[in-house]
Amino acid sequence: MNKNTPEFYGYEIGKNIVPFINKCIAEAGECYISAGTHIVGSSNSPWAAGEDVWKNNIIQWGWGVNDKVKLIGAGHDKTILKIIDNNQCIKHMTKQFPYLFILQTNYNQSCNDTLIEGITFDGNYANNKVGATTINGIRIRGERNIVRNCKFINFGVGDNSVYECFQVSLLSISPDGVGGVVENNLFELPGKKDKNAVGFIPENTFIAVSGNNFVIQNNTFKDCESNAISQRSPLHGITIGGQFPTKNVTIRNNVFENYQGVAIYIDSWSNDTVLITENTAKNVWIFLYISSQKWPTAGQTSVSKNFKLTNNRVVLSNEKAYYQWNDASSFDPVFFGYNNDPSVDRKKIVGFSNFEFDNNLIRINTNIDKSFIKCFYGNPVEKDVIKTSNNMFVDNDAEMKFSEVQLIVRKLMVAVQDASKALGIEIK
Repeated sequence: MNKNTPEFYGYEIGKNIVPFINKCIAEAGECYISAGTHIVGSSNSPWAAGEDVWKNNIIQWGWGVNDKVKLIGAGHDKTILKIIDNNQCIKHMTKQFPYLFILQTNYNQSCNDTLIEGITFDGNYANNKVGATTINGIRIRGERNIVRNCKFINFGVGDNSVYECFQVSLLSISPDGVGGVVENNLFELPGKKDKNAVGFIPENTFIAVSGNNFVIQNNTFKDCESNAISQRSPLHGITIGGQFPTKNVTIRNNVFENYQGVAIYIDSWSNDTVLITENTAKNVWIFLYISSQKWPTAGQTSVSKNFKLTNNRVVLSNEKAYYQWNDASSFDPVFFGYNNDPSVDRKKIVGFSNFEFDNNLIRINTNIDKSFIKCFYGNPVEKDVIKTSNNMFVDNDAEMKFSEVQLIVRKLMVAVQDASKALGIEIK
């Protein structure tokens, strides 16, 4: 029996697997988890039972083992980590924090070169959504960390929580930090938040990154519901932006299907050089949303610049869309939406700069003016900020399929022209 498995330390199916995973990581620096459904946490009060609230209920590292941690399952269809019903740690944690499935614990220590792969993480929201509980997934601060080939289900914002839900959150710990990769994951079935306190309703965010040189690719967001009764949290599929400037981010080949929310959300921080390409979105409310607002913290500057959206395929939903359920107003789904806080001195802080939208195929449900670009709050940006070219708009599925063929032919022609130029042959 290998020392990099929970079984080496006495684990058996039916026990709480968390202390065994933590022991395995502390001793071996890696943990391979077998196929099966494994219980996460205890339904007994951690303090009353004399347990360690961290080591027995949250998978964590960062005090002793910082770098090159591996947490690997047999495949997300085989290895399932599921939070136990009535998890008492969740109830206690909400006095100060939201609950985290996996937490790199030393806040000021960079944990680098982590690999998490081949696991289903089940937040079991329906059997833990009490009080102020928010059930989060993974949070790791550091560089070159990778989350791939995993599945995330049943995570969400608690009944009266002020905490946003983050299912995967990779953050840099310094302005020069090098980012990581989030790829080939499946996100579906967010927790059904059917209650909320009066006022702001926190979002359910599937992927969040902050730092330099992140790649988010080949992820699928499927059957993610939002409505005024049973699931009230706004959905953010991919979010970028955070404490330190975020730069050189690539978002490509992701699929959003029956997704009632914002596919890609750019938060009110400093974001520079972002490529959004070859993504497919079907029946979505908003493909891209950018927030530029004034913050009370002097050091937080909201600037988004050098964005390129190209070769994306987007089918906007035919139904009315909402963003915050405490606001009863609805809107027509839109390809690109933004807010531009009028209280910001734009002579000092330019919120938006150098946006290029080209070769995107968009199925609209009203008209181009309403469905392409919309300012939801504040002042519309100057026309020369957003440059558009060769975008195609259709209003039915048949035209969508025909236009996809046209775009493929166009790309082939460009490839032939580029190859010909390399050979010194001019083709017009």
